[in-house]
Amino acid sequence: MNTDETVASTATITFHRRGRLDHGFLNETDLCGFKQDCDLLYAPNERCGYIKTSTANILPPCRAGDNPGHWVVPCTDCKTGEGCTWSRATWQPVGCSYQQFSRRRLQQCLRGRKLLFIGDSTNRGIANYIIEQTNDTLHDWDKTHTTRLYQNVNNNRTQVAFSYYPHFWLPVTHRPSFKKVLYQLFKRSLPLENNTNTVLVVGGVQWISKQHIDLIAEALQRKGLSGIKTVIKGLGAGFHLPVESMRYVPPQSYPELYRREAEVLAYAMQHGFHVAATFSMTASRHRDFLEGQCACHFHRVRKIVAAGATHGRYIVEGEVNTAYSQIILNQIC
Repeated sequence: MNTDETVASTATITFHRRGRLDHGFLNETDLCGFKQDCDLLYAPNERCGYIKTSTANILPPCRAGDNPGHWVVPCTDCKTGEGCTWSRATWQPVGCSYQQFSRRRLQQCLRGRKLLFIGDSTNRGIANYIIEQTNDTLHDWDKTHTTRLYQNVNNNRTQVAFSYYPHFWLPVTHRPSFKKVLYQLFKRSLPLENNTNTVLVVGGVQWISKQHIDLIAEALQRKGLSGIKTVIKGLGAGFHLPVESMRYVPPQSYPELYRREAEVLAYAMQHGFHVAATFSMTASRHRDFLEGQCACHFHRVRKIVAAGATHGRYIVEGEVNTAYSQIILNQIC
C-alpha cells in the first residue's frame, strides 16, 4: 500500500443464512422418511432423498442407543420433498422407539445423581438441554471452555459438571490431554459414588476414538469408579464447509466418519459402556445447522423475558439436539 493512500470510508456487510423453509401444516398429505441428503452422502450404497413411510402406533422401547433409523417429516409430496414441516420432524429408529421424558419423570430419574460431561460445544448443548428440561430454565448461561459445576439443578438434588475438550484454540504443545481433563473433572466433582448415581457422558463432533475408550476404562478402574454409568456419544456432522481458519472435512470423507463411529461405539459397548449413535441423524440434517463458524451446532440458547418481569429464563432450542439428548436420557434413565 502506498504511504500516501488514506482510507476514505469503510463498510460492514452482514450475511444472514436463511433457514430451511417450514411450510406449516396446511397442505401436508404424506409422511416421508429421510435418511440422508443426496448432496451429502455418508452411506453411498443406500437410498438418499425422501420415501413415503408411516409410523407404527406401538413399538417396544429401544434397549440400546445405536439403533439405525431415519427422520420422519410431514410433507406435501415425498417424491419431490416439497412442502415439508421440518419443525415437526421426528427421529424414528427401526423397530423400536425412545421414550420422551416429561419434566416430572426426568426430575425423578436424576434425583441424587451426578452427571459429568466431557466434550466440546455439542456435548455442552446436551448438558444445557438436560438442565433446562429439569429446571424449566437455565438460571444462567455461558459458553464455558473450561470446567464448570452446576449445583442448582433439580432443587439441588442433582449436580451437573462439564469440562471442555479438546482445547483446539491452544498451540498443540499447550493443549491439556484428554486424560488430564478427565481426572480434573473427577476431582472437581468429588465425592463420587461407584454406582449408577454417577453418570459420565463423553463425546463431541468428530474427535473421539478407540484410544479415548481405553483411557476412560483405565481411569475408571484406577479411581475405583468402574461401577458408574458411562455413555459415549457418537460422532456428528460438521466442518464440511470450507471456512478460513477453521477445520475442513470434505464431504467425500463422510462415509469414513460413518464407519468410524460404528467401530468406536461397538468398542465402547465391549467395555460395558452405553452409547448414543448421532452421526447419521446429524449428517442427514446438515442443512439445519444453527449459528456458528464450524457448521456443527444443532442447539442455541435464547433468553426470554416476560413483560414486567425483572428476570428472564433461558431455553435451549434445536429439535436435532433435542432428539439425540433424549436418546442419551434413555441410556441414563
